[in-house]
Parts: sequence; structure tokens; C-alpha cells
Amino acid sequence: MSVEGEALIGADGLRSQVRATILGDEPPTYRNFKSWRGLTDCVPNRYRPGYIQEFLGCGKGFGFMMLGKGKMYWYAATTAPKAQPDAAVGRKKELERIYQDWFPAIPELIAATDEANILTTDLYDRPPTQPWSQQNVTLLGDAAHPMLPTMGQGACTALEDACVIAKCLKEQPDPISAFRHYESLRFPRIKAIVEQSVQSGKMGELNNPLAVGLRNTFMKVMGSAISNSFKSLHAYRA
Repeated sequence: MSVEGEALIGADGLRSQVRATILGDEPPTYRNFKSWRGLTDCVPNRYRPGYIQEFLGCGKGFGFMMLGKGKMYWYAATTAPKAQPDAAVGRKKELERIYQDWFPAIPELIAATDEANILTTDLYDRPPTQPWSQQNVTLLGDAAHPMLPTMGQGACTALEDACVIAKCLKEQPDPISAFRHYESLRFPRIKAIVEQSVQSGKMGELNNPLAVGLRNTFMKVMGSAISNSFKSLHAYRA
């Protein structure tokens, strides 16, 4: 089956076939983390509405937030070799073992989540480089700029991309010119977020107890600055 059109936007994810066709099949970069994501109806007793709560330990982390309609989303990550298989006891029991001594809401959330609602993925990104486009073909979201989830911006930046592409095509109907302009508008912000996400991931990768202690002290001292940087990040309007 073939379809003809005036332009093509590849929004086909981390291992994009469109990207491979126009830019080559260079593999993404594994960032030494295995992650889990879960969804449950359980709302922990100590949850503070309106907040994302995140906890970092030695080479691992856990966070959770409310999605609405009574659903709680949580995520976990630990340092691991690429393609590490699930433990023989299953994902849920493995997580219960890893996080058994953490903040009480964490084992509570894991225990309340059905195994079928726990997904696992290795974490990859790509160095932010140009071009994303070739003539009348361009890329969007993870196909263009996969990033670690440590800043929570992967899906957000894909939505921003879509908004900017639409505006560029409205202002300039020629897709070659529109895609070139889209890329120039998006690249500086994307580069900064990808790089910040990598740096944030390195903070979570620390295993040495002394380094972890210094990180924790730094985050307490710099709490206001970190909060302000997120406010600036979220203030962007496409």
C-alpha cells in the first residue's frame, strides 16, 4: 500500500522508520536506567493534592502524581544493564522488594497496583542534533528528539512540536520552508531540555553514599532555584 501527499511528518517514536529513512538508522543512546510505570485507584494517605512527589535513593528513584478521575500514576527507575529481564518473581514483587523500606506511600502504591498495570521500559535518548528535516519530510516528538523522562517533558514537547508545525504551515504553505522554520524555532528549547534531562538523570544515577548525601544537601539548599527553573520551563507558550 502506498499513499501520496505534499508532505510527511514522522511521529513514529523512538525507533522511527521515517527518521531512519531520511537521517540513517543510528541507534538511540541507552542511559543506564530501567523504568517501571504503574496506574492504580489507590491514593496514599500522605499524598498532598496538587503535587508531584519524587524520591531519590542510591541509583534509584520513585515518584507519583494524581491524573484525575481517581487515578494515581507512579513511576520508578533503577540503574540496570540494557535489556535486563524481569525478575523471576515478577515485576510487582521485584518492585516491592526494591522499595520495601522507602516512604510508606511507595510500597502502598505498588501493593495496590495490578501486575497487568505495570509497564517496564529501558530509558533512551539521542543527542540533540540537526537537521530533523529533509525537504518536505520532518520529524516530531520522540522521532526527532527522544529524551529521558526526568524532567517530565517528553510528551509535552511533542505537543509543542505539533502546535508549532501547525502554525508554521498556516503561515507558510510551502512545507519545505515551513519545516525549516519549525526546526529553527524548536531546536534551542529542545536542546536545553534534552541536556537538562540527562543531567537530572545523572543525579539519580549516583550510588556512592557520600555522593548521594551531597546531592541531597544540594537539592535542599537549591530548592527554590530548582522550583523556579521548573516554573520557567512550564511558562513556555508555543
